[in-house]
Amino acid sequence: MATYKGIQGYSVQKLSSDPGTLSEVVGQLWYNSSIGKFKISVQGAGAWAAGGDLNTARRGIAVGGAGTATTAVCISGDSPTKPQTEIYNGTAWTEVAPVLTGRANAGACGTNTAALFISGSTPPTTTLVEEWNGTGWSEIQDVTTKRLECAGAGTTTAALLISGNSSPVKLVESWNGVGWSTSPETTTSHKTLTSAGTATAALAVAGYAGPPYTSGTNVELFNGTSWTVNPALNNGYSSGGGGGTSTSATSFAGAPYPVLKTESFNGTSWTEVADLASGGNLGGGVGADNTSALFFGGNQGAPTDVKTTQEWADPVYSIKTVTVS
Repeated sequence: MATYKGIQGYSVQKLSSDPGTLSEVVGQLWYNSSIGKFKISVQGAGAWAAGGDLNTARRGIAVGGAGTATTAVCISGDSPTKPQTEIYNGTAWTEVAPVLTGRANAGACGTNTAALFISGSTPPTTTLVEEWNGTGWSEIQDVTTKRLECAGAGTTTAALLISGNSSPVKLVESWNGVGWSTSPETTTSHKTLTSAGTATAALAVAGYAGPPYTSGTNVELFNGTSWTVNPALNNGYSSGGGGGTSTSATSFAGAPYPVLKTESFNGTSWTEVADLASGGNLGGGVGADNTSALFFGGNQGAPTDVKTTQEWADPVYSIKTVTVS
């Protein structure tokens, strides 16, 4: 007859407080001695959460964005035209040096210390370009063709200004750190689009496609040489937000208001994920990839502009208390 040798298992850590970085302890069990309870870290689906409010409510924020979800830059906007620049640190927005010329529906790209603010409407529509160095703005060489409702992608030394309300609407210009030149056109028209990626690996996402102009699902990929049709969004919209890379991106919000939907791109297809808490269009959007993003400002049904910020995280980590029933 077999002899019982004892219970097999492992030790449970005794901690005075819960771990700070939950992603590193997913599935692990511990005993919180301060409250006398067993806890476990779990991983859940992506979700939006409230972030810190902008200091200045606005719409028509420069599209393409600069920075990431924890280092974002909110550039200019309108209703009426606003020159304010704000920097996000993952918790709160701080006003920094304003742009030299306030513009709405412009393009933008770069980081929180090195960004471009491109074209847009003062009004009227202008060819102006400004560069941010982390401290202040300076005017650099103008784009060749003025436009608004456009999007930027890339850095201060290698960038694209994509489509928009220009003539022709498919027009793309590239920046090499010294001057602007005509780049291969998109295959379809995009107005009030969003974008992601770099000057040699960029996505042009949705917007008004046409003519006739309706909120589109069309997405295109630029490989540094030409644009090709990429997997489409599941939902058509314009004037939304987004960010990431050409293989890992998000797309969210927009018009017709209120669009609450969020879609995540993994390099192969777009998947609808968790909705925003509140919709809006003509806001700002940034993100490093499809795991984190930021949506800020915009308007929630004209004429109401908002200061709100929403933060996307995927996955979301949380602590559960272990109970016995």
